[in-house]
Amino acid sequence: MEAIGFGTTGYGEDLSPNLLKAKLSEISKDECLKRLPKNLRSLRDGLVEEQLCAASDHQDACEGDSGGPLQVERVDVNKMVIPLIVGVVSFGTPCTNGSTGVYTRVASYKEWIEHETGRLFDYSTQLSNMMGNAHNNS
Repeated sequence: MEAIGFGTTGYGEDLSPNLLKAKLSEISKDECLKRLPKNLRSLRDGLVEEQLCAASDHQDACEGDSGGPLQVERVDVNKMVIPLIVGVVSFGTPCTNGSTGVYTRVASYKEWIEHETGRLFDYSTQLSNMMGNAHNNS
């Protein structure tokens, strides 16, 4: 997996002017909870099914990367590499070597995403139709 963003390149540093990637591996929720600071270990509901944890020996996502993608690469039938977003950067340990991140699992929100993007498509179609009608009436 790769976390991607323009966040800082280290704890307390400036945002990166370049888009950066961090290669990560998923870790178990038990291991994740052990790595999180004490104040985060006592999350009201713990780590829930809608979350996943990832880490590497190097840096994870950093400050400024929140809301950015965690992706994997898939190869389609035409042998084209397609990025697939599996998570969204949420929170984690301070940005140092061996840091750990918690990500929102995108698959948990598949139905909601399809509903919302379908609604957006409907709105853009309606707007396009309205603009076309307004132009035709002039």
